[in-house]
Amino acid sequence: MSLMGTLCAQGPWARQSVPYNNGGTLTPRDIAADPFGNTYLMGDFGGQVQVGDFQLEDFNKVSDIGPLVLLKYSPQGNVIWAKPFSAKGSSRGYGVATDPQGRAYICGSYDQTNSFTLLDLGNGVQLEGNPSESVFVAMLDSAGNTQWASRILATDEPGTQYIRPKDIVADAGGNVYITGKMLAPVNANGQVFNQNNPGKDQAFVAKFDASGSLLWFRQTETVNQNGFAGGENLVLTSNGGVVVSGTYEQSVRWGADTLPLIANGGINLFIVSFGPDGALNWWQMAASGGSGNQQPHELGIDQQGNIYTTLRAAGQISLKDSSFFFEIDRYLLKFNANGQRVFVRPLYKKSTSFSAGIDVHSLYTRPDGQTFLTGTYGFQPPVFGSDTLPIDPAGFNPRNYLAVYDANGHMLGGSSLFEEHLSQFYEIKSNTLIQRPDGHLQLTGTFEGQVVFLGDSLDSQGGQDQGFLLSFRPEALFD
Repeated sequence: MSLMGTLCAQGPWARQSVPYNNGGTLTPRDIAADPFGNTYLMGDFGGQVQVGDFQLEDFNKVSDIGPLVLLKYSPQGNVIWAKPFSAKGSSRGYGVATDPQGRAYICGSYDQTNSFTLLDLGNGVQLEGNPSESVFVAMLDSAGNTQWASRILATDEPGTQYIRPKDIVADAGGNVYITGKMLAPVNANGQVFNQNNPGKDQAFVAKFDASGSLLWFRQTETVNQNGFAGGENLVLTSNGGVVVSGTYEQSVRWGADTLPLIANGGINLFIVSFGPDGALNWWQMAASGGSGNQQPHELGIDQQGNIYTTLRAAGQISLKDSSFFFEIDRYLLKFNANGQRVFVRPLYKKSTSFSAGIDVHSLYTRPDGQTFLTGTYGFQPPVFGSDTLPIDPAGFNPRNYLAVYDANGHMLGGSSLFEEHLSQFYEIKSNTLIQRPDGHLQLTGTFEGQVVFLGDSLDSQGGQDQGFLLSFRPEALFD
């Protein structure tokens, strides 16, 4: 990554991947901070890219997704180490989490393509390939040495079936949770799951112990052979359990609990709480009666165990306990630790009679309940509190925003994330927002074009997307 701006732990900085020689691209998928202020970035790359002083090169490229890589950054934004993992085919690194000791936990998917049959995670840890896309979970120490790895295998119809993780969290004892979706019977250390849902994606949550052994596996089941589902995001609860969000269509079951059939035919949101032993505590759902398919993004959780998420709205909105009619397209939802709805509040105010075309990319909630959102807006200026944001003067591109809300869901303000756009066409897609122990927010994603973030320039140097990592105090955007 190019080094731009000062190497000051208290100041903002922006880092990006840089293509070299024949070009390449890095796609960050997730980030996590350890207690010492270091940041781990999990993603995949193709071609030839540079991050800090490290050059990543895909010598045996057989797909346009490329090998996997885990990067570790210091609080000042220096790349401490880069760990590429040998993997081919549809391999992707989806998630990374940390524990209080500074260890990293990663998850992703991989399969067998041509003669490449091993996922090599380094330090002598390898997993055999599988004809269909399967899950891997691994733990690395703070120096980047892999300590163990486990897998869950898709077992039917090679090349067409899969199990795919989307998020990972780890608790203080090193227990690991993952969530995602699957389209196949799956095998985890000889235990077979998902045998009764032919042709229907189903959501799953799995828990592993500190040595990588599977403790339990929970999943949705289709109702009347019509239901689809997929897990997307996880947060840990204070009692060692986990809350998962995702989407479903038609009707599905979590254990004995059936999520209701919604007549809209669209994509609906679910939120489900599990205890440390895998027992289902409570569930919630949200559905739009209009054209607004739900798009779950990171869940937030505060120190009281309240859960925060967002809702895409159009017309009549159905929650588990009530229905509403909304006229704006994005809302913030809060549920208490028992799954009861606390509030539903608009994400922004319209400055004209038209909606601003808000899209949400990521969400983070602080322990006190203050919540930050990032995403994009279109060609109508949104209003966050007393802040009206500018639109692209050329009228070509959506703009990116950061918005902040108090624990009661009231808008405190908003700001454009990038103060200058140096190219006529640009595209910025953020995917994960976190907070370091020192209070800095960090945001990752991909971009194309030339933009400026708090004085630091980012340039993708061509038509390929590059990865970025930003570090900043939110106050810097509102000064």
